[in-house]
Amino acid sequence: MKKIQLQDIGLKNYKDAWQTQNELFQEIIAIKLENRDREEQKTTPNYFLFTEHPHVYTLGKSGNLNNLLLSEKQLKEKGISFFKSNRG
Repeated sequence: MKKIQLQDIGLKNYKDAWQTQNELFQEIIAIKLENRDREEQKTTPNYFLFTEHPHVYTLGKSGNLNNLLLSEKQLKEKGISFFKSNRG
């Protein structure tokens, strides 16, 4: 049975939370690459992250900026951030 590390990373803007996830993912990849050359396998951690973001619009790799109906100025006035991600 795999163990899962629960982490509450609190209120974070989307970009910072995305970076935290990516750093953890890169650590897991590094362990898996090390394991290729080892007889004794190092366990890879599993995470379940809890977070909350201030208002944000995200646009995935299949999204189109024309779908965003607010200008950068309007987003700023409303306290909304925008983040383009590499997710679907």
